[in-house]
Amino acid sequence: MVGVYLLDTPSKVASIAAELDRCRRYSLEQHWVALGAGTVPLDLEPLTRQHVLQPRSKFELLNLLLEAIDIQSYDFIVAIDDDIDLPARFLDDFIDLQRRYDLALAQPARTHDSYIDHHFTAQLTGIDARRTRFVEIGPLTSFRSDAAALLMPFDTCAPMGWGLDFVWPLQLERTGLQLGIVDATPVRHALRKPASHYDLNAMQAAMADYLSSTPHLQRAEAFVAFQTFDGVQSATAQVIDSRSMSQVPELSVLYCSYNRAGLLRLALDALCRQTLERKRFEVILVDDGSSDDTREVAKNFSGCLPLRYARQRQSGIASARNHALCLARSPIVCFLDDDDVADPGLLETHLRFHECHSAPECVVLGRTELRIDVAGAPLMHFVTQVRHNLFSYPLIEHGSTLGFDYFWGGRISCKRLFLLANGVFNPLFRFGAEDIELGYRLTKAGLRVIYNAQAVSCMVRYLTFEEYCRRSYLQGLANWWCGQLHTDPQFHRWCQIDQIELEWNDLEPRYDTILKIAVDLHRYAQARINAGLALDDLTLQLLHRGYDAAFEAARIKGSHDGSLGATPASTHEVGPERFMAHQTATA
Repeated sequence: MVGVYLLDTPSKVASIAAELDRCRRYSLEQHWVALGAGTVPLDLEPLTRQHVLQPRSKFELLNLLLEAIDIQSYDFIVAIDDDIDLPARFLDDFIDLQRRYDLALAQPARTHDSYIDHHFTAQLTGIDARRTRFVEIGPLTSFRSDAAALLMPFDTCAPMGWGLDFVWPLQLERTGLQLGIVDATPVRHALRKPASHYDLNAMQAAMADYLSSTPHLQRAEAFVAFQTFDGVQSATAQVIDSRSMSQVPELSVLYCSYNRAGLLRLALDALCRQTLERKRFEVILVDDGSSDDTREVAKNFSGCLPLRYARQRQSGIASARNHALCLARSPIVCFLDDDDVADPGLLETHLRFHECHSAPECVVLGRTELRIDVAGAPLMHFVTQVRHNLFSYPLIEHGSTLGFDYFWGGRISCKRLFLLANGVFNPLFRFGAEDIELGYRLTKAGLRVIYNAQAVSCMVRYLTFEEYCRRSYLQGLANWWCGQLHTDPQFHRWCQIDQIELEWNDLEPRYDTILKIAVDLHRYAQARINAGLALDDLTLQLLHRGYDAAFEAARIKGSHDGSLGATPASTHEVGPERFMAHQTATA
């Protein structure tokens, strides 16, 4: 292990050295350079090989350490910075996974609460690792002996190493070596902001100068996962390699699915009838730990669609969407829901929009209609046409530019690099608000959501009363956590949490009664429909009031439970009993 720590700036070097020293499965040597004025701490003296007073670049100092050792006598050389938090048993687990997946060059993913230079490196929570074309120069990079022999000593023409991570992949690929990111052992990089000790603009200019004369990958080529690993087997049914980047499709369609094989079959069948030529798009399907035959459905469609299937341990929709985003190759990505059937012209409409709106921040919101039988259900009519809880299309016009609260994940297309440069989904949100929370963060990069009513899909799934109560509860829970992440008053108004304790105190004595009345009204309305009878105006009015009160009560309870410590992860599989006192058998 080789690293540099600063003496005149707070660092994590003591805790890093202590954690590395806990390595048990590998024999470890630590070689540190102390940089700057000050005294080397007593506990670090045995590990500190050099003390350099005058400023020098990181990779010059690393080369100084490497000159004093025999590189080829080590199985791995790990270069590490002094400002990260390592998880327990880090080195044992990290090197085990690097060896298991045959990665000559590897880095740990970054936690989502880190300072992140490239969001492609943010942790994918449902997998062990991924084979990529990109590994960062820091804050921790592991070189297997064959990669070390090829890449060391480091090229110091790159200032602070900037740009090396776009050069290394080509050097490794020429000799058949693989590189990747280990997601199961993420590190937290949050102590010091990037570029806090040097001139960012000067470093970027120097990197551009270095890359102008050195063969390297562009970001679109580098930020691609060729294969992902879920801990049991290769997660991708169809593995790609660097040669596939010479024929990149124009659009990647991203699906995330959990135990909806029947609905997924309808969704994929609709893609077989698209007007857009199949060579112009690819389909990425991430299976979020399903126990049904989702894998078989993917296999059945792989012959008629350019489809790649990947599986992850169940981690929720945000993690699955990030997973799909990393596997995608195209400059445009289109997120679709697995219970929606695409109109034949959907993909062509999305792609044509981006051809006309090339600005990175321009995003397309498509229109999702309800299948005629689904639209006829009183509950579905209420949540889409009356209260607009599910969709609010009656409130917007074709071509209008909308805010972050219309960044709806299952019917939207974006420039892939815009997301990877400015933010990806936060895996805290396993269901609910994951898209709006990302949309809010993207507003800082100028996000523009433009509604295109001609990009049509059709929802083919009913939501039962219990399912919509559960959805409202989880939405309220997610809203609470959104409010903890962001303090902007505008965003808090969307979250509806500022008075949540008062709202719950007022609601709690009546909570069970509100849900019971709504259940009874729903069952009565359903019975009339099943008997072929119409719903009169009074029944509809009472039913809508019942729905409104029940769903609002479930939302408030969700936010209140969040304030007591419940998290989206802890309640992802919660059943109706979590928010409903009364078991029902409604349709």
